[in-house]
Amino acid sequence: MSLNLSQVKQDRVSRFLRDANSFVASSRDAIERNAPHIYLSALPFAPKDSLVYQTFSPRFNSLVSVETFGIDRHGGDLVMTLNCESGGMSSVAYSFDDRLIAAGLSDGSVHTWDTLTGDETTLPLCGGQGGITSVAFAPDGKSIASGAATGFLCMQSLSFIQVTSRQLCGHTDAVDSLVFSQDSKFLASASSDKSVRLWNAVTGQEHASFNSHVARVRTLAFSPDCHLLASGSEDQTIQLWHMAGKPTGGPLRGHNSGVCCVRFTSDGSRLASVSMYLEVLLWDVQTGAIIRRLYGNPSPICTIQFSPDVQSLLYVLNLDNRNLRLWHLANETSEAVSTTFDGHTGCIRSAVFSVDGMFIA
Repeated sequence: MSLNLSQVKQDRVSRFLRDANSFVASSRDAIERNAPHIYLSALPFAPKDSLVYQTFSPRFNSLVSVETFGIDRHGGDLVMTLNCESGGMSSVAYSFDDRLIAAGLSDGSVHTWDTLTGDETTLPLCGGQGGITSVAFAPDGKSIASGAATGFLCMQSLSFIQVTSRQLCGHTDAVDSLVFSQDSKFLASASSDKSVRLWNAVTGQEHASFNSHVARVRTLAFSPDCHLLASGSEDQTIQLWHMAGKPTGGPLRGHNSGVCCVRFTSDGSRLASVSMYLEVLLWDVQTGAIIRRLYGNPSPICTIQFSPDVQSLLYVLNLDNRNLRLWHLANETSEAVSTTFDGHTGCIRSAVFSVDGMFIA
């Protein structure tokens, strides 16, 4: 019998099922090795306030005691590890209902996993020719786009009945960033060929091409109302574009190294940008003024993202740091506090919040 959480009427039963699902997902590797690991290697690491821990821990006299240190609602705990043997992962994305995670691999494939079970949901998708450098889900959940180091751009349906794909041609060098508009009508791509291209996500036809940058374009972001597109380049500038293909004004200048990531706040009034070294800037979109500067540590920063409640700003440090840093932004005048997450043993290329803000992949 299959039981959906929405069918459960008793709060305690519903909470227990949610805790049990998180427990199994986070400890799946240990449990699959041997059943005794359920209480040897899994239960000691379960959150102490979870019903799973409270129900079963009193039954064991010699249970290992584990002290955990974390932050925020979920305690900063590692929930799940997703592995793939066929190649290194260079980009990761959540679907807009938080049910899927996609990763682009160096072997040219795109893999998707169920966030509840950790299982791969389909056979690997063919992302293109060459290693995958970027992936993005359409907000309507109907398709996924991937870009390759060769400039190959592919958009595939997520129908479980029949997987169809469409190749979008135009870029002549690596596709460094992909983003869908919130209404799923457009797909924007940024490339090392110094161009930004806007595609009709339904027909696959090119809608507009933006060519004012004089160096590699590394990052893109749509405003929530889908009226503006922001692009960041290694020429150290940010450009805001109308959907018709014209800039809103002159480029935003303030970084002293290449811009590698831009993100709008959920209300579209602010824009965060990060340079390749040391610096995160917050901009007023209407005036183009710099509101705030956040300085990281001396290591390349490769991606940033606002939490859905705009109270936190996540960014990734790579090379020797191999960790994530989360800035807590209570308001624009108070001092920002940061926390780091570690655990990876190699360079981190991409990180993303879940839509509800509870998890970071």
